[in-house]
Amino acid sequence: MKVKRHLQAVLLISLLLPFSRAGAQEFKKWQPKLMEFKQWLDSVGGAGERLWLRLDSKSRPHRVYVGEDFDKADESLKERLIEVFSHHLAGHPEKFMLIDIFDARTGAQIGEFGWGGFKLFSNYLQALKQLKEPKENKIGPPLSDSPSLVSDNLPRTSR
Repeated sequence: MKVKRHLQAVLLISLLLPFSRAGAQEFKKWQPKLMEFKQWLDSVGGAGERLWLRLDSKSRPHRVYVGEDFDKADESLKERLIEVFSHHLAGHPEKFMLIDIFDARTGAQIGEFGWGGFKLFSNYLQALKQLKEPKENKIGPPLSDSPSLVSDNLPRTSR
């Protein structure tokens, strides 16, 4: 009976051994791509363009805090940043990790990356649109552009 169990264990180990080698070989293929992701993230992170400032891995999904340069970036760069971050956190160039995107200034969640892909919330998009629009002066034109306070066109009162 013990011999039979021993043979079963040896057979099971011999069947699983080729799969463990394949996993290690696959990791060696992924390593250069993952290093490329890390280098790119470092270049656009806190020391570089400051698109992202910090990562909070304590909870799942991971939280990426983005900086002011993230607001200024075009949509394709924003999506690429979060997608590369997702691959990097997953440790696989073809798999993804769920990510919540937070504004570092306010601490508010502004988007997410998950099963539905990259998504920025509408409240963030509206706030971003307001920042990009030129501000109108609701009081009136600036004083330098206004006509002089005493105008010749005004009727004069007699005393």
